[in-house]
Amino acid sequence: EEALRRDPVRGAERATALERLGCYLWEAGQTERSRAAYAEAAAALEPEVTACHAQVWGAQARAAFIMADFEEAIRFADRSVTAAREHGTREVLADALTTRGTAGVVVHDPTGLEQLREGVRLARDVEDRAVLCRAYANLMVAYEIGGHPAEACAAALEGLALLPEYGLELAVGAAMASNAANMLTRRGYYERCDAVLADLLDGRAVQGQALHLHIERAELRLRMGNTAGARASLAAASPLEAYEPPVVAAVACATAELLAQEGDADGSYRTVDDALRKLAATQDTRFRTELLVIALRVEADRRALPGGADRRSEERVGRMAAELDAVVPDSDDDLDHCANHRTARNELGRALGTVTADDWADAVRLWRSAERPREEAYCLLREAECHAGAKRRDRAAAAARAAREIAGRIGATPLAAEVDAFVARTRLSAAPVPRTPVEDRPYGLTDREHEVLALLGTGATNRQIARKLFISERTVGVHVSRVLHKLQVTNRAQAAALAVKVAR
Repeated sequence: EEALRRDPVRGAERATALERLGCYLWEAGQTERSRAAYAEAAAALEPEVTACHAQVWGAQARAAFIMADFEEAIRFADRSVTAAREHGTREVLADALTTRGTAGVVVHDPTGLEQLREGVRLARDVEDRAVLCRAYANLMVAYEIGGHPAEACAAALEGLALLPEYGLELAVGAAMASNAANMLTRRGYYERCDAVLADLLDGRAVQGQALHLHIERAELRLRMGNTAGARASLAAASPLEAYEPPVVAAVACATAELLAQEGDADGSYRTVDDALRKLAATQDTRFRTELLVIALRVEADRRALPGGADRRSEERVGRMAAELDAVVPDSDDDLDHCANHRTARNELGRALGTVTADDWADAVRLWRSAERPREEAYCLLREAECHAGAKRRDRAAAAARAAREIAGRIGATPLAAEVDAFVARTRLSAAPVPRTPVEDRPYGLTDREHEVLALLGTGATNRQIARKLFISERTVGVHVSRVLHKLQVTNRAQAAALAVKVAR
């Protein structure tokens, strides 16, 4: 800022200085000033496209992506990639491809993931540590959105392995560490994630870079039942907050969940409502769907109490239902969004008294495919409740046992306690039901292979099977190949003929 005031530089020098200023402002948490500096840098560019154009447009693409304006991010990134291929450095090209690819994945551009992978490959060979950290941070998110949970977790572990070498002195390094912690939490690796966050927040991350790490720690602590620790983490994050859609959503989710666990249903709803209004203008519907899951769950719990279904409750439910209609997934490939939306609709049905065990079983399958054990266990509990209400006690007990096993294994203490309370209240059997060994089932088929074979018997295509089981067509193809091998047949028609016998 001092140099720009003192020296009347013009053209590429001014644009470069303003781009750097925008970067430093973003790292300092001054998002709006950062975007203004980028816009001023673009205005200072001369007509002939140079390497400077690639760098400035790449910065504008990153800023647009952070603010969940994905179409704008793609527009700037495309310009940056073109200029960088002709004039720019490998660092600028890698960064632009990373932004372009990730934004493409979000809007379901089929070329997005490959563009991102090209960016990651280039980033591995450049000296700019920020570019490499940002590439891995985005790779995790893209794999998760694209329905590749195992790859997302692998990218998280690779990213964490970079930290000893690259450290957290870069803001984007802390962001990468935060994304990695989020992937570990989602997969149910609570103890490992807790240790990682403790290490990162024990003097290694400077104040301004710890925001996302504190938020992740709050969410993890809530899953483990440590509400006091979660409140402390949110308090530590509060002075660092920046108005960026991911931050607004993450803080609101953690705060609403904390208030719900503390019994403040009104405060939880107000938190969600306020965040939804702030996020209304963004393109990212995933944030809003996650918030709606919390709000509708809390409202369903409240309506189950005497006098809970009053006029104000009807207004809240109506508002949330309208919001839910506005965030319907536009692709089956985004497993997380589909699973969250299915769960939110089920919570709406629970509030209205219309949800069924089959509805919750659909959500269970979605979360299982997304490899999100805590959410799978929660939906199993709700499925058990529906079975118990319909006097299907054996099925209720089986679902409850499955939920309790998962919750206990990953350390989801509040959920485990909720399952225990349900079992005690309904007096269901706590003894596990022996499972039939895989080798004793017909042809040694696994549960999933048996499901695929049954659908083959109906003449379903791979795409139809994928939609029914909430898995990718590629995964269906693998299962079909294994089924054909185990049945010792050569085509789908022969397998379909055997499907009837196996079903018997």
